[in-house]
Amino acid sequence: ELTFKNRVNYFSVPILAKLSLLSNRVFSPYLVAGPRVDFKLGYESTFFGDVYKDFKRVTYGASVGLGTELKVSNNFSSLLEVRFSPDFANAYASDLLTVRNQALEFLFGVKF
Repeated sequence: ELTFKNRVNYFSVPILAKLSLLSNRVFSPYLVAGPRVDFKLGYESTFFGDVYKDFKRVTYGASVGLGTELKVSNNFSSLLEVRFSPDFANAYASDLLTVRNQALEFLFGVKF
């Protein structure tokens, strides 16, 4: 049995607009969307290390999501959100391999 562990780490900076659908209620759903820039921090690889070193250092994409804010009290709310974040272009391309990043993110937060 062969096992390969490969990982690329990014620092992602989204700039999102938020559209609240039912504000000032206990349950407030919202939409988010906007551009994103990702900076490659590094990689870990047990097999394909030469490929990862050639990944673009900066990639651009977008994020779109749906969330809800649940007001627990006047000073405290909890947030649940799901986002889809695809890149606009390939992070790596060669004759044999093409890589384009995309992520499905599940987020939980608190608002004070």
